[in-house]
Amino acid sequence: MTQSTLKFIKVPKILMEKYGIEIAVFYGYLLDMRMLSENTTFNPDDNRSFMDNDGIYSVLSYEKITNDTGLSERKIRAYKKKLTELGLMKEKRQLTGGNKIYLFDIPVSQ
Repeated sequence: MTQSTLKFIKVPKILMEKYGIEIAVFYGYLLDMRMLSENTTFNPDDNRSFMDNDGIYSVLSYEKITNDTGLSERKIRAYKKKLTELGLMKEKRQLTGGNKIYLFDIPVSQ
């Protein structure tokens, strides 16, 4: 694989320093998913939207996150809880297809 075909996620250093590498990488993964939602929503050639009154969201199930990251459901729950406590994430339950996950930017003062 060449450098141009590799995919990368952004890992916020401030989260890594304060809360550890795992929560920072998890946030980076969710940020990557949010960017995909933004690209789809604002693509004039695509009629799908991942935006509602609460903002841009990603639809992610535990199965999807586990498949993408290798994390257990227990770890995912713990990381979601921590990000919610920090005010960096909000989740809305849906009956099918995974929950809506809203990821927020890290405040400059964080």
